[in-house]
Amino acid sequence: MATNLLLPIVLLLLSPGGDSLALFRKWSRSPVPGLRIQALRSLRGQRGDRARAALVSFLADPDASVVAAARREIVARNASERSDGGAGPSEGRSLVHSIASLDDASARIAGLRALLERGDDLTALTRDESPRIRARVIHSGRFAPDALNRLLRDSDAVVRAWAWEHRNDAPSAAALATERSEELRIAAARITDEPQVLVELLRDRRWRVQLAAVLACERVRHRDLVPALIDALRMKPGRVRARCAQTLESLTGAPYGGDLSRWRRWWKQIEASRGAAFRIRPASSRPKRRARAERGSVATLSFHRLPVVSRRLVFVLDASRSMADPAPGVASSGRGTSGGGTSGAGGKRRWDLVVTELLGVLRRLPRDARFNVVLFRTGVTAWKPKLVGATKGNVKRCADWIGKQSPAGWTNVFDALEFTLADDDVDAIYLLTDGVPSRGAETTRRAFLDEIAFLNHYRLVQINCVQAGSSQGLGARWRGFLDELAAAHDGLSVRE
Repeated sequence: MATNLLLPIVLLLLSPGGDSLALFRKWSRSPVPGLRIQALRSLRGQRGDRARAALVSFLADPDASVVAAARREIVARNASERSDGGAGPSEGRSLVHSIASLDDASARIAGLRALLERGDDLTALTRDESPRIRARVIHSGRFAPDALNRLLRDSDAVVRAWAWEHRNDAPSAAALATERSEELRIAAARITDEPQVLVELLRDRRWRVQLAAVLACERVRHRDLVPALIDALRMKPGRVRARCAQTLESLTGAPYGGDLSRWRRWWKQIEASRGAAFRIRPASSRPKRRARAERGSVATLSFHRLPVVSRRLVFVLDASRSMADPAPGVASSGRGTSGGGTSGAGGKRRWDLVVTELLGVLRRLPRDARFNVVLFRTGVTAWKPKLVGATKGNVKRCADWIGKQSPAGWTNVFDALEFTLADDDVDAIYLLTDGVPSRGAETTRRAFLDEIAFLNHYRLVQINCVQAGSSQGLGARWRGFLDELAAAHDGLSVRE
């Protein structure tokens, strides 16, 4: 069978230049993804409407590897266009309109991601029927200024929120804060410089609005925010309460963590003794670590030294082939395999240590916590589609499930994060990997970080990262990647 599939590929590769579109038509409908990839590669160097439409059509292919190949070919056309003496801008506009005309929204999203890598003007896509695509264009900032007024009045609240943030008009924040939409209120918190607007947003019952207000308090740094933040500590333990305590320590320097009664006593003394003379600490003196501010939010609990304060969390774990390598300091007779065998003479694999650490955390989660576990290899495997309660029964069932898993395949970090961020209840992620993204929708650093920033912009999920194993083998362009990812999403990063 392999020989039967290999022969057509070889013939296609060795075919003379001739009519590339004829080669494309011959192989583009092959049931073999590899042949379809070779068919689209046959379009290299071809210009004109037919070649462009043929290439763009592969963005709707059912196979992810073919879609990825089509994206690469679209991006690769950029360099050749620029060498054609001015053909680039015209071809770029034509590509944008070709992608905008696709019927399938997921295909248009794949095309948009390719256009983002190319750097094309995306104004034509500000009228796309998909709110996600309109929002993604605003996030990119690659659209004509005169389109913004229309986007500020968009029918979709999320698109309007993106547009108002792009406009960054602080006086508009008070009006946005009265909107019912969660995203518009988050946008109000991000653009306001008025303490009273943040005080009102802190009283919102939705955790994301509260969290956005808490984060904005750390930026605005005003005395009037302190009593409102202290009152907010009445909320249930979890990530928002912990972040509120951290912000209080940042603004005041007082070391009371999540202890509401101590904060109230302290503030009463401050008002009696210093009153309006009390000054907020400057931003440059904010504490670098959060461990103290998170005290009192959750019993001392950590995953690979990362504090666990969330009550709605997901562990996103690398189960690729390299996780079968020996754990640090363990003697081994050879490289780990992708199967379930040991890594050496009685040695443990990285995977074994990760599982042990995970189960130790799960067994100590508070009773009101909810959790999930997501594994990534070449694909993504989740224990459950959504969060479940941290009951003894669920923890045992999760332990039984993960005990049957073995490291194998490549490293698909992006798709795992995208899947996890789709669960609306999640507020914290603990990501562990020993490698770099080698599979999935995004495998380049800039595109990966930019797309996760978009997906998480109004989700406000904390992303904590563990670099398992040495970072020396990652290559210069990936070193510090997890540190950057965590810092961009209010998380912490450690190396093991």
